[in-house]
Amino acid sequence: MATNDFKPFATGSGANVLSQADYDALSARTTGFLSGKASSAQVNKALRQASTIAAVVAQFISDNSGDDTLDNGNLPTLLASLESALLKSSPGRLQNIVSFTANGTYTPSPGTKHVKVIVTGGGGGGGGCQGTSGAESISGGGGGAGGTAIGYFAVTESSYAVTVGAGGSAGVGAVQGGTGGTSIINGISGLGGDGGQKSGITTLAGGKGGISIGGSVNLPGGYGTDGQNGSLIIPGNGGSSYWGGGGRGGARGGVAGDCYGSGGGGAYDAAMSGNSYNGGQGKSGIVYIEEYS
Repeated sequence: MATNDFKPFATGSGANVLSQADYDALSARTTGFLSGKASSAQVNKALRQASTIAAVVAQFISDNSGDDTLDNGNLPTLLASLESALLKSSPGRLQNIVSFTANGTYTPSPGTKHVKVIVTGGGGGGGGCQGTSGAESISGGGGGAGGTAIGYFAVTESSYAVTVGAGGSAGVGAVQGGTGGTSIINGISGLGGDGGQKSGITTLAGGKGGISIGGSVNLPGGYGTDGQNGSLIIPGNGGSSYWGGGGRGGARGGVAGDCYGSGGGGAYDAAMSGNSYNGGQGKSGIVYIEEYS
């Protein structure tokens, strides 16, 4: 147990100290003793007031910091111990935020005991298009968004591997978009969204949103919208993720997803020129970490 050198004075039963009422009325309390002899009871009262609060604060420092609280005149050390005691006595305090948008290693900051994580997979790529009539692939579907897991865990390791899912590739010509990659930390995962689909020559459905695993809350990513169903042609927009909307379907080229984990938009060619147009790439995922004491 840590040592506390700061002791209260005159706290025993029947101690020779002035009553609180008399101390409140004592003129020397504001002016100090100007001349003559001070009553021992008056002096003892002042000493007890100062020493008692000092002893209480010092004991708080020792109990919560684990440091010895020494009466050696070392003010910087005493101040550092007080700051440490205040931090350690306030569990659950948000102390830092860390985000990963690429693979890496998470090393918890000193004092971190628990973390909240938001893990989102990569968005799917938008489908491309190439055709000369409504009987061909002229409007690609939007990519689905990555799933998002929100979870908590106690920090028991010195570091944790972090994987961030890449955005799905854009569909080139009459080809569907690629699937987004999976993001994961400590078993909490957000899976990538599917690319804008190509179920047939004129059936270009939006990609399905990714699922999530291992979180306290597991949210699926939003679907991309269909680009074409037979003769019905609609620009395929990318699916929305936890972080926001996806890329829109675009003439002669889909728009890439902008928010983390969102899907890319499909490409469409209203002129049916026969040219090859690419969908928009899905946006990569993210691993977002809040550190708590």
